Amino acid sequence: MHGLVSRGLLTGIDAPFDIQKLGLDHIQSGADGFEIGAMTKFAQLKTSADIQNTAWLGAIKDATLSYRVVM
Repeated sequence: MHGLVSRGLLTGIDAPFDIQKLGLDHIQSGADGFEIGAMTKFAQLKTSADIQNTAWLGAIKDATLSYRVVM
């Protein structure tokens, strides 16, 4: 947080809050397609069989090709 303040990146922010525990890191498939949460990590995209095996999501698959999952 201090680094953001020192660079002036929190100007006008009165109350910052942590969104990590809001459940925004998900991949869900349904009848209408896929829902990919805003906090979904590249590792989740790369290891999701649904994402990797769906032809029309090729751009996402291509974006994860050079990403190495470290466990």
